[in-house]
Amino acid sequence: MAKVRVEWVRLSAPGFGSGAQSNDLAAVISAQVLTVGATPVQTAAAPSFPSPSGGDPTIGFARVSGLLGAVNIAWGGSAPAAETSGVRLEAGGQVLIEVITGQTLSLIEAVDPPPVKGVQDAAGEATLVSILAALTSGLQVTGPLTAAQLSTAGLSTASNQGAANTSLAGILTALQSAVSVTGPLTNAQLAAAGLSTAANQGTANASLASILAALQGTLDVVAHPLRVEATNRSSTIAAAATAQDLMAANAARKGWRVQNQSACDLYVRSKGAAGSTLATADQNSFKIEAGATWTEDAHVSLYALSIIGAAAGQAFFAEEW
Repeated sequence: MAKVRVEWVRLSAPGFGSGAQSNDLAAVISAQVLTVGATPVQTAAAPSFPSPSGGDPTIGFARVSGLLGAVNIAWGGSAPAAETSGVRLEAGGQVLIEVITGQTLSLIEAVDPPPVKGVQDAAGEATLVSILAALTSGLQVTGPLTAAQLSTAGLSTASNQGAANTSLAGILTALQSAVSVTGPLTNAQLAAAGLSTAANQGTANASLASILAALQGTLDVVAHPLRVEATNRSSTIAAAATAQDLMAANAARKGWRVQNQSACDLYVRSKGAAGSTLATADQNSFKIEAGATWTEDAHVSLYALSIIGAAAGQAFFAEEW
């Protein structure tokens, strides 16, 4: 089982972004601790996020801290969390997710991936192949087998089965027979009986140590970087001082980037769940100065994005992935 702490928080600056100011904590509205297993669980609904500076009270953040184990977190839709969706959070880690009032997060315990195959795995496979070859070697069959052929091959026949049963019964009787003890047992008596002595214990410890060393041997691991293809959203400002769409809502969005290629400032803002919150050229939107580039890949809004500029024809490069 995994465990997380979910805090509904309001940041010190309105809007969103990963800049130093917008990550300053203004207030924790409420919090809860969840135990997460193999079945998806939902958080409580996000509360209202009142802002003394007049920002949108329906937009805030869920700060999720990993306390025990690993979980996958999904949001922005009704589908529950799964191994192939959302964001993975390890114990001791923390993620900040933009949410709106009434929205919930879905969490499920993350299953550790299988070990990476390395040199020791290949050696183990080779050993299993050799054992299989030894077990199957020398078994030649031509026509129906007779009891004599089975006996010659050391395989089961009625006679062999009876002999085996007799041997097993003798072993069981020997194991269950009483051990006579007279006075304190010496090392010589224990050794003669096949029981533990200091010398036997030392041999066993050495064997266990060699097994442990083999199990703890180094595995060769090759890491492959994540490659993501970006979609171009570049354009120009259509009308001066009039907000326009920058990017449509995208539940699969992992990040986005905007470069201001004009001589005037640009302003960007999330349109929210209702899609009605437009960018404004003031403190309620994120400002990208002339020639500056802004990349957002930490606290990514999945809603539509809006952009506004002071002059028509202002060019900007934009992409999302």
